[in-house]
Amino acid sequence: MDFPVNLQLSEIWNDPKKLLPYLREWVQIQRWTGTSTTYKDTIIEKDEFILFNSDSYKFIGFLVELITKREDNPAFTYFVPIEMARSVETSQQFPIRLKCQDQILSIRSAESNPQFFQTLLEHLTKGHKIQSANSNSIQFKPFSSKLEKSLKIKSNFLLGDGNTTNTLYKITCDDNTQWVCKIYRILSRNPETKMLKMLYEEGFHQVPQPLGLMNIKIHDSIFTLMLFSEHVEAQGDGGLPFWKNLNTQIAGWKIGKKIQPIENYCKTLGQTVADLHYYSSKINDALFKPENINKKDIENWKEKIRSLFQISYDTLQIEFNTNIDIRTRLNHLDTFVKQMIHSKSWDLLNGTMKIKIHQDLHLAQMLTTESSGKITFTILDFEGDPLLSIEEKFQKDPIFRDLASIHSAFHYIKYNALKDQSKMKYNLSNQDFINIYFQTLDSHLENDKKKSNPFQPLISFSKQWEDLCQKLFLTSYLNRLKTYKLNFNLKLDEATGFKDVLRNFRMERFVKELYYETLFRKSNVIIPILGLFELEQGASETRN
Repeated sequence: MDFPVNLQLSEIWNDPKKLLPYLREWVQIQRWTGTSTTYKDTIIEKDEFILFNSDSYKFIGFLVELITKREDNPAFTYFVPIEMARSVETSQQFPIRLKCQDQILSIRSAESNPQFFQTLLEHLTKGHKIQSANSNSIQFKPFSSKLEKSLKIKSNFLLGDGNTTNTLYKITCDDNTQWVCKIYRILSRNPETKMLKMLYEEGFHQVPQPLGLMNIKIHDSIFTLMLFSEHVEAQGDGGLPFWKNLNTQIAGWKIGKKIQPIENYCKTLGQTVADLHYYSSKINDALFKPENINKKDIENWKEKIRSLFQISYDTLQIEFNTNIDIRTRLNHLDTFVKQMIHSKSWDLLNGTMKIKIHQDLHLAQMLTTESSGKITFTILDFEGDPLLSIEEKFQKDPIFRDLASIHSAFHYIKYNALKDQSKMKYNLSNQDFINIYFQTLDSHLENDKKKSNPFQPLISFSKQWEDLCQKLFLTSYLNRLKTYKLNFNLKLDEATGFKDVLRNFRMERFVKELYYETLFRKSNVIIPILGLFELEQGASETRN
């Protein structure tokens, strides 16, 4: 992006806010401003602070407000670190060039320059405070001596190809130590940094060790702009071993083959989630202290389910206006969800405990490693459920929400593995695959074997794999709680309705996923739809 500018370079250099009109278009197309959000042609500076200043370049942290075209959320404030440079030899690395009257001013994201992280390291190790342009306070807070003043930054690597809401960089130092810098783009209250710090200090080390942070204090409110934590070397995300296991079995599947789940991974996963809940419930802090669940809580949760499902239902009825089969199935799910909302098993929650849980604990929020036979799951991203308000992200929840998220993750793995196999081995179109999947459910419910398709037994086999993984995970979780003599006022044996309550929250999780997919990934709405049908089928089998 080249812009002719009717100013001397020094006029912008000495007054960086004059840069903003030329940043607007670039900022609005970044992944972290939201690919589905449209903005007005305005950008407003809320604050700025100088992180580094030299004759040739400077690092500036901008807080800018973008005005959206949405009625419900008219504006967002974003944190945008920028490098301004003059006399640049390789201008191709700078996406924005201002052709001033006397010189060219080159602009790029500050993170593109390793020296930016060297600057952050110096500020962090010295615990610096920086005054912003609007007299707000920037403060660097070190938590660990692992980040030493003498370290030199060797490289910086953008994680996830930048396809993340908050930007993540892996930093490698000259002694080959590695850490991660997480840049929180939206200025907002966030439970993550406090949760990570207090969980780690309490003894739960299945999270990356937090090393420090950069805050901004605006009036009486404090917002985290950056989090520095240890880098965890992993073989993949938490779902990878399960994905590989199921795909291997599907590829070599034949009728009569026995299921071979990775039992040790299921058990370790259950223990890890139980450990998270145990350590969270121990922390003597208002954010973590367990609270009793009351009838008002239960009614609020049920009402939220009603609302989210209704929005999804109305949207999808329009989306699938000409698809009679899907519309009929949505009507069926409408009845099923309402029946579950009215289930008496919700009453079993009254008087039990709610704690500070993860809120969005799917397997992609974890890293997994296996070394010398030891399996480790490291839990990431404690920002809370993205569908919740800021206040709700700080609230306590029943443990069932985290358990339901893991159960749902197995369903997503199963669906996507089957979908891939349907194309590679059976040459099925996506629609044919979905039709056969529904036929499998229908024939199972009706005990009608005449509808059988060669692909249907493989669907049934994969569902058995999912069920067994869920069972192994849950059994391990409950056994771990019992070793801690912890029950959150719940009766953990199966006969008392524990699984009935879990089924309610599995329904809630599928409804939330249906809502999310309806908003952002309509091609995936079929996954939670099928999940709800399978959940109903399981409930029917239990009753029978």
